[in-house]
Amino acid sequence: MRRRFAILSGMAVAASVLVAPSLSAHAAQDVSYLFVVDSTDIRVTPLEGDAARVEISRAAVTRFTDRPAREAESIGTRGMLREFGWTAKSKRLKDSTPNAAISIAGERSQIVDIKRARVADGRVVLRVIGINGPLESMRGAGSIFVDNAATYPVQQTLPIQFVEEPVGSATITWTSPSLATLEITMNVAPSVVQTFDVTIGEPQSRSWKASAPGDYIWFFDANVNSSVTSFGSIVHVAVTTSSYGTDGQESSVGFLLTS
Repeated sequence: MRRRFAILSGMAVAASVLVAPSLSAHAAQDVSYLFVVDSTDIRVTPLEGDAARVEISRAAVTRFTDRPAREAESIGTRGMLREFGWTAKSKRLKDSTPNAAISIAGERSQIVDIKRARVADGRVVLRVIGINGPLESMRGAGSIFVDNAATYPVQQTLPIQFVEEPVGSATITWTSPSLATLEITMNVAPSVVQTFDVTIGEPQSRSWKASAPGDYIWFFDANVNSSVTSFGSIVHVAVTTSSYGTDGQESSVGFLLTS
């Protein structure tokens, strides 16, 4: 009997499809947003030690996605702060306080960690800590770039299915934009796991076999190719499996994973 498998991501695919479509950014990982705060009047006032107060008048905030997604929109200042666990009552940014670059009037940017924020009367007042030491007093038109990008490692796992029957899984862990570890698990008895160290742009192949009950022997052939596209780094893995036993069963699987 001959069967074909494909990675599914919340949707069924025809059994004759060998390679599933490239995953969207939303399917590949949680969306990560970065922020730009523009203003005609930003004032940096140094405080004790590395602390400083940053006052922003009439802030205009744009939110955009980290790659590989391509989305951008204008949002309110409170909306941006809530992304970091801020509330008007606590005034604290509770979730992993973000780094930010303050750029005013073309001067060298000052890099800070945003700790607290207050929004009132059309102004935003930030309490920040200088990452490279005490901040300089500055005032003028400029922008504040707030980082909320994903940190490495980034991991994603997808099931390998035949129709609705799970037959394995594939997990890819990105350790940098160009390096990843790929783990393929096929649920034959016992489970078969193979791990690949992936460097973008360097193809590799591997063959292996495993015994299963019923005098079955499974043979696996994997070809791993990767490249960089406008959507980010893409790893294309084609795995052909063949089993020999009482009914001479034969199967194949293919899928795409994206960073």
